[in-house]
Amino acid sequence: MAVKEKLMSALNNAPEEFRRYHILMEYAQAHLSVEDAANAIGIKLSTFGTYISQVQKTGYVPGDKKGPKERHKGEAYAERMVELRKKNLKSEEIAEILNETENVDISPRTVTRVLRERGFKKLRRRSKKERERAKILIEREKDSYPNRCKSDIECHKGDIVSENAGVFLFVPFITELKLQEMVDNIYGTRDISALNYFFTYLALKLVGAKRYSRVEDYEHDRGLGLFTGLDKLPSVAKLHTYHYGLTKEDNKNLRVAYGKTIKERIDGKFFNLDFKSIQFFGESDEFENNYVSSQRMAMKSSLAFLAQDQESTIFCYSDGDVKRKEMNDKVLEFVSYWEEVSGKKPECLVFDSKVTTYPNLWKLDKEEHVKFITLRRRGKNLVAGVDDIPKEDWKRVHLKNVKRKYRNLKVADRNTTLDIKDENGKIINKLGVRELVITNNGRDEPTFMITTDEESSIKDVIEGYAPRWRIENGIEEEVDFFNLNALPSTLGVKRDFDVIMTQIASGLYKMLGKQIWGFGKAKPTKIYEKIVKGGRDIEISDDKILVKLTKKKYTPLLRDAEFMKKEIRAEWLGNRKIEFEFI
Repeated sequence: MAVKEKLMSALNNAPEEFRRYHILMEYAQAHLSVEDAANAIGIKLSTFGTYISQVQKTGYVPGDKKGPKERHKGEAYAERMVELRKKNLKSEEIAEILNETENVDISPRTVTRVLRERGFKKLRRRSKKERERAKILIEREKDSYPNRCKSDIECHKGDIVSENAGVFLFVPFITELKLQEMVDNIYGTRDISALNYFFTYLALKLVGAKRYSRVEDYEHDRGLGLFTGLDKLPSVAKLHTYHYGLTKEDNKNLRVAYGKTIKERIDGKFFNLDFKSIQFFGESDEFENNYVSSQRMAMKSSLAFLAQDQESTIFCYSDGDVKRKEMNDKVLEFVSYWEEVSGKKPECLVFDSKVTTYPNLWKLDKEEHVKFITLRRRGKNLVAGVDDIPKEDWKRVHLKNVKRKYRNLKVADRNTTLDIKDENGKIINKLGVRELVITNNGRDEPTFMITTDEESSIKDVIEGYAPRWRIENGIEEEVDFFNLNALPSTLGVKRDFDVIMTQIASGLYKMLGKQIWGFGKAKPTKIYEKIVKGGRDIEISDDKILVKLTKKKYTPLLRDAEFMKKEIRAEWLGNRKIEFEFI
């Protein structure tokens, strides 16, 4: 055999990556067109650019994508699907039965595929009598399976083992805030009430579950089932299905109820306001492009609006489904919300320059009579005008109550006027504000702080704005422990519900931390690792629940906490008394 023929034979038998390497070399040397290179590799022309980018980024030629050899989801329940189809049930009904009785998450589409592969055609249109008979059959099938999750705490009587018994440390604060009464206006299902669902989502948040789908990791823990008032935790399918019954009105009722119960723990003098972009990886028309600071670019994301009490750092308001056209008005919506839950308007709002617009600043001052402190966006003329400020107008200000490197500032306190323009750029109003021009603050250019607070001193105004970073720290904590960046769904109402539950769980952690010496300003991650995490046994009797926790380094501090010295009762658990024992 000739040398060239041997070489060609060897190349034909070479690994696929080697062959693709030579095709890319031919393309790079302009010996092949884009179309010919894509066809030779065996990929679509539209994805060739992505393929090249991957090679440039990794330095390697991608091989064939490896995946499952065959479909596996639903195959394990094929016989059950066939059995139910023979009883004249639709794919949607079969999926509903399987999800509730087998604790799985199977879609009607999967059921249809499995049945079609076994020769079943689309079910004919049923008569009214047949549909009524199907409803009875569905309930009978559900009731006949022992795996069905239901409200039953009596089944836990005796001793049970729990790896997450520490979650019961939050019971005193749940009862103090009366969270069990917040869900009266939210819907539940026949087997699982709204209260049970609420405590299920709350329990998963309190133990730091990354996603609700991770409930499978905790299904064996009967202690968490007891905490929720159920015989066991609901399945993933039940949790996902529940969201589809939620409405925006349900979320609003929950948000208002939480605001009314948390207001007593809030100072209410200064509120920090900010937005959080939660990036989305995938294809969906549900999401808009928003600037994501971690990526330093605009990308598909969900936008959440958050309000935090500056003193206690408790989040008292959130909206997890904000559209870009709505974002400028969220400041005004928070004013209305706080007036509804507390009976008075906020005293002063603190936010970044991009949170709202000048017309809304005018409304805050003239219509709502609410003070604000924010920054003014620097323009060339604004910066250039600083040199014209007389020397005698500059004052030295020393900050004491803030943690920052640059505390000795030079500040010029002056009055200025903002032009309020409509959508067409026409000036419709003017707003007089107090402007603080700040230098010596570690920045190359001056900072322009504007406020409608005319009474406070320069130092008080600056120190009122300085703690705005607390909301950024709070958001970071919620991303770190409560997984705020893990979008639960493309469904807006579901994302909003998740953000509300995150705020509630965050508030409970702050309440627990403030009761334990040295943990008043601790992050939820630390509180969980040092105090909450772990457990041993739980003993349940007719009138008491004894929670046994493993001794830790900080157990003496926990024992000395004020709430441990009071009687604790859980109303949703038959009003049983909660006691703790350390072993």
